[in-house]
Amino acid sequence: MDNFTVFFRFNFVSFVLSEQKIPPFALDKEYFFRTDDHLDKIFSEFVSENRPMNLIVVCHRPIIQLFRKCLNMLTIHKAAGGVVGNGKSELLLIRRNGMWDLPKGHVEKGETIGTAALREVNEETGVANLTIGSLIAKTYHVYPLDGEWILKQTSWYDMQTSEDQILTPQTEEGIDQVCWLPKKVAMEKLDTSFATLAYLSSIMQTKGETI
Repeated sequence: MDNFTVFFRFNFVSFVLSEQKIPPFALDKEYFFRTDDHLDKIFSEFVSENRPMNLIVVCHRPIIQLFRKCLNMLTIHKAAGGVVGNGKSELLLIRRNGMWDLPKGHVEKGETIGTAALREVNEETGVANLTIGSLIAKTYHVYPLDGEWILKQTSWYDMQTSEDQILTPQTEEGIDQVCWLPKKVAMEKLDTSFATLAYLSSIMQTKGETI
């Protein structure tokens, strides 16, 4: 592991090996440099309600060590979702609570992450007959819940379906629209949506994912 990034609302903190290793998605953002000397202080600053900011933490310790320390500081919830293509250079997007998003949800007890990803895509969009491919990336974001901080780890998989199907938004989850969009248009919507999705989009473009 040579870097990892955690998001809070529309802000991020990225742990990197040097100032020359800033993740591509952050290059056009405003951020402040920190060192890894006081992880608790960094976290408090990152999630501050009064002065939210983007942070780049230059690490003097192995990043995997800091990653594990972050995991120990927070309660972990696992989720999984899919970046779904249909063989027509289109991606499947949803609109949830007024924001463009990708289908995803919590991993249930006893369920594998891949199975959860397939189930959540089907439940939120109505799309069936999916095939799952490789793991594209894992994203991390934190949020407060019942007096504690939760770290949600979401595993995103490449998925495909080749059939025209009726799209059915899962309205009880705040989804009011499901649609296929040309890949370029879909990427533009992800780039201006939640920070985790813009980050995922940057990873896909860096890897040259064809979906």
